Amino acid sequence: MIADLSSEEVVTEVEESVAKSEDVSDEQDGDDDEDGESVEEHEVADGTKYYLGSDGTLYDMETQDIVGTLNEEANSLVPSA
Repeated sequence: MIADLSSEEVVTEVEESVAKSEDVSDEQDGDDDEDGESVEEHEVADGTKYYLGSDGTLYDMETQDIVGTLNEEANSLVPSA
């Protein structure tokens, strides 16, 4: 099929294919951002480890459920209501 196309048509076909591929990649990247948050492991004063979100939210390391927020002064968990 490519042999039947002019070089200009081949370039157009390739550019369109690349553009479609980039659109799919962008959509997949966007899904990752919506599904998760960047977290780091954090140990509070009593020795319990949680995942700490950038907004101070603490998550259970096994279930990834929100357990509360971090009291930065006391380095302790403030449980969710």
